[in-house]
Amino acid sequence: MESQGFLAENKLSWEPLPVDVTGGVVREWIAMAGYDEAIVASLTSALTGAGLTEMLLQAAEDASGANATTIKTLSAADIILAAAVGGKGVLSATAAEIASIGEAAGYRFTHVGLKLTCANAADVVGSITILSKGRKYADQTASS
Repeated sequence: MESQGFLAENKLSWEPLPVDVTGGVVREWIAMAGYDEAIVASLTSALTGAGLTEMLLQAAEDASGANATTIKTLSAADIILAAAVGGKGVLSATAAEIASIGEAAGYRFTHVGLKLTCANAADVVGSITILSKGRKYADQTASS
């Protein structure tokens, strides 16, 4: 049961659709405790204009988004087919990267969130956040 193994090692959170993200918003801050990596992905499913214009992986000090700070960014130029249905973007950061950026700014980040910005309120974008405990591959060989 591979899917049970995946779900046992990862936490998944989907954003509800449709979402008006013309002003850019983090809809959910997810606790990072116990996870080694944050991965965020988005996909446009309906457009009325230029579609997804920005995608940010952010971190904060609590579930309210205190001291939210951008960890990684994709602009429209970096998003695959940003202005087309099916436009997508993916960002990831390790817990160590997130902690390092927080420490440099004087923060202790405990939560991550995905911030999306679209050109029009009627654009529909789905997203998922995956928190991963990581996998150790030291015992694998090229043939495994």
